[in-house]
Amino acid sequence: MASPAQVKALNAAMMGLGIKEREAKLAWISDRVGHVVTSSKNLTADEAHACISAAHAGEVSPDHVDGVYGDTR
Repeated sequence: MASPAQVKALNAAMMGLGIKEREAKLAWISDRVGHVVTSSKNLTADEAHACISAAHAGEVSPDHVDGVYGDTR
């Protein structure tokens, strides 16, 4: 499982991308790991690491607008 430090780092990194809402965060994570994620605490350590790296690299989905994942306004 992801460590508490990894979960905290992931949330901070996603905030840096402008992804603030819980559902938006979970959708972004699910896209990265390839399966539905209902809690970032359920990620494996490797999944958490991959998501943190992706967030630090600035990977944002094309439908990410105004900090709300999937918002196509």
